[in-house]
Amino acid sequence: GNPNLSPEISHSFNLNYNLFKQKFNFNGSLFTSFANNSIEEINSLQDSILYRTYENIGHKRNAGISIYFRWQATKSLNVYFNGNGNYAYYYYQLNDQTIKNDGFNFSTFLGGSYNLPKDMRVNLNCGYSSPQVSLQSKNYGFYYYQLSLNKSLLKKKLNMTIYGKGF
Repeated sequence: GNPNLSPEISHSFNLNYNLFKQKFNFNGSLFTSFANNSIEEINSLQDSILYRTYENIGHKRNAGISIYFRWQATKSLNVYFNGNGNYAYYYYQLNDQTIKNDGFNFSTFLGGSYNLPKDMRVNLNCGYSSPQVSLQSKNYGFYYYQLSLNKSLLKKKLNMTIYGKGF
């Protein structure tokens, strides 16, 4: 670790819209943020040894959109979606050298639940996250999916779930 780190100070601004109805919920948000002393992971290779530390050297800018909705299509069927996308820009200057990285990031989540007889419910969820940009790298993207079956017991005070993912 680095005992000389200072707290990272970030400034965020959001513009939100919410709509909540009995069968439909919606939330939309535009956002931006910036920080001029962000804590960044620094990797350096010296004599075939990778050194990793953290320093307050980063500057980052971020702007994007986030959307959520839930629709109760029938008494038993709910469908929901959550997604966001943003543009991120990172840079720092060290020893007269400027390092920068930027790119678009997004993630999505889609799911549904269906109520079955006898206090049972089946859920299907899936999602994707694009590769994420950081100061010195770009992480891998990933996707996921899951199917689950829920059973409520003891007057809906205890829930049991069996699920499978990545099958």
